[in-house]
Amino acid sequence: MIFDVTKLPFFSHIKYLESKKKCKVYFVGGIVRDFLLNRTIKDIDIVVFNISYIEFATGLARLLSKNIIAFKDNIRIVIGEITIDISKPKGSNIYRDLGCRDFTINSLALTTDGKLIGNIEDINKKLIRINYDNTFLDDPLRILRAFRFAAEINFNIDNNTFKKIKELKHLLLDIASERIYNELYKTFTAKYFNLIIDIFIDSEVFISLLKVDNVNKKNINNTEKRLLYNLFKVSDLQYYKKNDKFILIIITLIIPFIYVQNFNINHLKKFIIVKKIYTLIKKTINTFKKLDKNLKKCDLYFIIYNNYSVINYVVTILNVSRETFNGDYNILYKRVRDAIKSIDINRASLINGNDLKLLGIKESKVFGKLLNEVKYKLAFGMIESKKAAIEYIKKRAKNETFTF
Repeated sequence: MIFDVTKLPFFSHIKYLESKKKCKVYFVGGIVRDFLLNRTIKDIDIVVFNISYIEFATGLARLLSKNIIAFKDNIRIVIGEITIDISKPKGSNIYRDLGCRDFTINSLALTTDGKLIGNIEDINKKLIRINYDNTFLDDPLRILRAFRFAAEINFNIDNNTFKKIKELKHLLLDIASERIYNELYKTFTAKYFNLIIDIFIDSEVFISLLKVDNVNKKNINNTEKRLLYNLFKVSDLQYYKKNDKFILIIITLIIPFIYVQNFNINHLKKFIIVKKIYTLIKKTINTFKKLDKNLKKCDLYFIIYNNYSVINYVVTILNVSRETFNGDYNILYKRVRDAIKSIDINRASLINGNDLKLLGIKESKVFGKLLNEVKYKLAFGMIESKKAAIEYIKKRAKNETFTF
């Protein structure tokens, strides 16, 4: 079958250079898959024969008036939102090259004349299948790519491929953090992630990345599923910024581990490489760890006030899930839920820094503590009005020691 490839981005430049250099160019992998699925082309993967890939890439960059970015076995040219990768062939011919690729849906090539090379059966079946037995042994990151492709193009993962994922998931612990982060980020923020929640959790890849042992995986898995499904139910995540969506999903996946004794929050560093995101997630989890069932009511309320948005989000997900937790977790959840119901966070805005300045209170550490204390008491109804808040401030301003 011959396809019309003339409308591929920068086709004329690539075809011209192929003819001029008397070499053979093949579009390979993702670009072929996306072309066959009528998806927008943003990544152009090319292998060339009868010429050095470096020479071809340099010539193409010159034609496009762009610079090159050199990697170990490929050269990249970035033009706006489109990335062109010219790679060193993985074999002596195109057939051997395709045989080394990760999944059958990527083991495809198109010539500049529109000839298709490879079997499109799994494309038609919408199935992600490993291309050869050692696919994951050669590069364990492909385990996460399987989920990423499923989430991006709404394909199923072949049963044998899924079995190998479960068997070899521990190999991900030897992969560089940034590579894991990039794949997880793309997976969790992909259009169809909500459709692959079951298989992602059943694979226990996330548990493996967290290095959590000796847990009831069945219970953990079921809880994660319910919480994630309800996250998508109560939040239209398609309209969230990608960072926010990623953070919400990570926190939701971690909720069942908060009170697992051997859960170490620092293991997040293995795959959360963006400091701002890591800090926010760690703060959230540590906040919940502080919410012990024996915590005094005033301390519980103060923690909730200072972390209201995060705690309210988690309680909302748990509440919608109608999840029943055992022992301490269940007692604690009910306490936090009831405390959340009694807070009116908007009441905290009845007072601000200018009100304190009008009373002659100078900015200092005491100033900040006093303002936060009053806002907290307003939010929980301990102070009922702005007038009462002003009177409270006058009395408290005389004492520089504050207890909450």
